[in-house]
Amino acid sequence: LGSPTEVEPTIQSAKFIHRVLYCSTRTTVQCVFLGELETGEDGEGQGREAGVCEVDSFVLASADVPAPGLASRSIGMNVDNSISPVPTPMALNQPSVLSYHGGSLLVSTTSGPVAIPLANALLRIGILL
Repeated sequence: LGSPTEVEPTIQSAKFIHRVLYCSTRTTVQCVFLGELETGEDGEGQGREAGVCEVDSFVLASADVPAPGLASRSIGMNVDNSISPVPTPMALNQPSVLSYHGGSLLVSTTSGPVAIPLANALLRIGILL
């Protein structure tokens, strides 16, 4: 977790909202979708380590993201045309996740509350599951 520029990222805040884990570090906010817990054997009889689950995590907002400039941002896709959400550049300073409201994640920062839009289709689908 954290941004590539953070030397030692530490979790400042973590909250489960609608079965999604939202975490914040000093300058980023991320969501983590937890997969199914492995039971020890997959459908093909192959042994797997029990108690392990797959995760998908996405940076939602970061102070370390370059300012948007290309058209790829306007259609909600990365430059490599994947469906992964593009992090929203925000001046975050010690964000703390508060709640989900009206399609946005409400976050408290040292400069006041901010709303991080969760408009990407992948995020919307993941939140509903």
